[in-house]
Amino acid sequence: KQCINAEYRLATHQVLKSSDGSSTDLAITLDGSKLLVTECRNCDSQDSKAFVWNCTDPTTATEYFVKHGYGARMFSCGVSHDNKLGIIGGHSGTIVMDLDTGKTRVSVTRGCFFTSFL
Repeated sequence: KQCINAEYRLATHQVLKSSDGSSTDLAITLDGSKLLVTECRNCDSQDSKAFVWNCTDPTTATEYFVKHGYGARMFSCGVSHDNKLGIIGGHSGTIVMDLDTGKTRVSVTRGCFFTSFL
């Protein structure tokens, strides 16, 4: 049996660069290295984005990349159990993307409010 000692540190970071929207969901990889955050824009709803943050050191988390071009409002996200893929969903459908590159692996254009890996 392996015991893991974890040190918990809290930090705050401004995820969204605009006041025209809100964070709608977040998911962190099982190893704690990346944080995926979805944004739902209000007035400029066709410009919703997903943000991936490098959280290797939570006290100095940095923006890893931004997933542009999703389109309409985004509501949910999740990460795969192997820490490699992210999933985002909303009015423009569902996208499965690589969490290291942001490259789209699968895209479904039907609206979807909740997404998750099983």
